[in-house]
Amino acid sequence: MMPGYRSIKYVWKVPRPDNEERAQILIEAAFYTAMQTHLTASVILIRSDVPHPTTFQNGAYVKDNYHITISVKNPQQEEDGTHSTTHGYTKSKTDLEIVGVSPNGYINRDDKLDNKGHPIWPAGLAEEQVLHPI
Repeated sequence: MMPGYRSIKYVWKVPRPDNEERAQILIEAAFYTAMQTHLTASVILIRSDVPHPTTFQNGAYVKDNYHITISVKNPQQEEDGTHSTTHGYTKSKTDLEIVGVSPNGYINRDDKLDNKGHPIWPAGLAEEQVLHPI
């Protein structure tokens, strides 16, 4: 690895945008969101590709401000098969500039099911390594 950089693995739960500029903006938004609360993040799962105004709480969707959703692992969580989730709040539905973050405060197993009955962090998703300056 290059001195002065750290490598983060990005995992795409949503399809990676075909538009490379959009993909890079989303990676940067996910990185910024993760670094606000998870300084030792080594893997970031991109769970949404467009800001959305709802979240799932207590078995139901509730209104929220526009945000992207990511899940994050540090090296220990990679070994344990666990992760935590954070929302990166955006200016609007079309603007991926992160203006605030909110971690959910829980550490979940990767095989925990989401509200649609699918694992939050399924195996076999597309991955890529990205170097970020430190």
